[in-house]
Amino acid sequence: MTYLIGVDRDNTLVEDKGYLGSEDNWKEHVKILPGVIEGLKILKGLDAKIIVASNQSGIARELYTAKRAEDVCNEITRMLKKDKIILDGWYFSVFVDATYAEHAGIKDRKWIKNDGMRKPGTGMLKLGAKENGLDWTRLVENGKVFFIGDKDEDMLTGINAGGHSVYVPSKITRKEHKLKVKALKKKYSERIYIAKDFVDACRWIEKKIENL
Repeated sequence: MTYLIGVDRDNTLVEDKGYLGSEDNWKEHVKILPGVIEGLKILKGLDAKIIVASNQSGIARELYTAKRAEDVCNEITRMLKKDKIILDGWYFSVFVDATYAEHAGIKDRKWIKNDGMRKPGTGMLKLGAKENGLDWTRLVENGKVFFIGDKDEDMLTGINAGGHSVYVPSKITRKEHKLKVKALKKKYSERIYIAKDFVDACRWIEKKIENL
């Protein structure tokens, strides 16, 4: 049975010093992180569909448009194609929940919606599964979902999908997120792996799939 592997975008695949795409010269700031090409090639060798799932709260904050977020994804796609890497779907959440909106000072209610897409919800993974012809229920029941990211919300996304999550440390991940990841690791010790880097994360998934 084919697996589904979800990957966070910002500070997992590409460098993001804050709301990538918000500046006019945003293309100059799109940089693939070290180890990503090697790691993705490992994943592409597996019987798996690989999708990107990203929370894009910058849209609700009106720092950039949904079109700009899509443009950034297209630029990363173009860069990956240079190394003959084609992923199986790119998804981003444009909405935020009421708690986040209050914390961020987002007042326009058109951006406030609990649609299940925003991580740690599994909506983007479900959509990716559907668009790749995979049975979401079977994926969850058989633990066939993996998620890679740099925040606690990424870890919970994999857990909420009945699968496994891999934490890849980022230079700018805030201390609060690191502490939450450690707490989640204690709770879900067999289902969360704390990797050294992106390549290590992908190798762990490769070995895990071999043994499942």
